[in-house]
Amino acid sequence: MLNSLSDRELLLLKDERAFKVLYERYWSPLYRKAIVRLGNVEDTKDVLQEIFISIWNNKEEIQIEDSLGPYIFTALKFAVIKKIDRDSKRGIVHPLNIEDIEKVHLSNEEVIHYKELEKLIHKEVEALPERMKQIYLLSRNAQL
Repeated sequence: MLNSLSDRELLLLKDERAFKVLYERYWSPLYRKAIVRLGNVEDTKDVLQEIFISIWNNKEEIQIEDSLGPYIFTALKFAVIKKIDRDSKRGIVHPLNIEDIEKVHLSNEEVIHYKELEKLIHKEVEALPERMKQIYLLSRNAQL
């Protein structure tokens, strides 16, 4: 019965069973996106747990039209950025290469988007002054 309800209807119920349906609906696609960037199962699970806890705690304030998808994937993007930023300050480097991404089951569209992003990053790195480019490449490729 609850599975047939829209995300908005489930969120409006403010019920643990309805929330479980939302969790089951979004956990797997969120996991696939997060694991690609974080490269670590435990970090990925932690980030997803934070997102779902936040949604549950703020369920009265969340305004969506029909689908929770755009909201939750935006939350994931910012949670991953926050995690990477915290880790980078502690010297932890997360993978960012197409070989790691291809190990995870992604849709063709997601791989294409990632390759486009990789090309844009490469173009921007090439536009950096020589010394900045050298420092960037050493930090990303040699973990120095």
